[in-house]
Amino acid sequence: MLDTEITTLVAKGRQERRSRLLTALGNVAPGLRPRLQPLADTTDSWHHAVLAHLETNARLWARRDQENFTSRVSGHLDALMATEPGPKTVQAADCDLYEDAPYDSPCWLLRPDTPLRPLAQLYPGALELLHSDPLFDEVIRIGAGVVVANGRIQAMSANNSWTLAGLDSSIFMDVPESPLRVAEAVLHEASHNLLFETVRTEGLPLPPEHAWYSPWKKTERPAYGFLHSVYAFSQLVAFWERTVAPSEVEERYRRLRLTEETANLRSIKDSAEAAIALLGPSASARLVTDAYTTALSVPVTA
Repeated sequence: MLDTEITTLVAKGRQERRSRLLTALGNVAPGLRPRLQPLADTTDSWHHAVLAHLETNARLWARRDQENFTSRVSGHLDALMATEPGPKTVQAADCDLYEDAPYDSPCWLLRPDTPLRPLAQLYPGALELLHSDPLFDEVIRIGAGVVVANGRIQAMSANNSWTLAGLDSSIFMDVPESPLRVAEAVLHEASHNLLFETVRTEGLPLPPEHAWYSPWKKTERPAYGFLHSVYAFSQLVAFWERTVAPSEVEERYRRLRLTEETANLRSIKDSAEAAIALLGPSASARLVTDAYTTALSVPVTA
């Protein structure tokens, strides 16, 4: 399980971000203020993700469509208030492409009419693999408010999954025909989302001049990206070590990845410790340290 300080930190950061957004919307469109008040106490990851998408959309509308700004925000609020808490999955085709996304990977923004399904329907059996461990279950609950599925791919094809720091609790991914690979992608990206929130809420400076060789990118990476890799792959090593693969093909894949990533994490021990030290005596440092220490304790396999 995540320690109480981490979950308290996430709740604090979400409250701060929610308050800023609702104040900004109320100032731009004063008539919306009565509609915004009920959202002041929302806490779950799904509603947090929707508000992050609304904030991103609102910035676009403020520049491009001021005449319809209030009605568009109102439409999103109607949809938000009509949905129950709990992680969701949606299809990328049912969302709007985020054309101003800052990275090469495409991202999509929720629409008021985007059809919603429970996250368990992302792929049969995938979430059950994660629910078997209380730690993974909690990371998913926090970091996977919505998963935007970009279509099915073959079980062992190269799988792309990604997140965007500004779109909290949102995951974008291809969906392999494999419960194991879907589960690992969701855990990997939810781990990124959790670390995004803790580092941001603690206001931890990570100077870009500090960089270390990344065995995953095959190049030097600054502290922020390097630490994200250490944390996310440490989570995956623990997942692969504790998981029973659903099929023979997935079991061979599990063993291979466990061996590869255990070796990668052991090869960067000095660099990882130096990068974590930059976080100081923080909850974020403990989050990464606990995951990394657990991964290093996994026995080396042939």
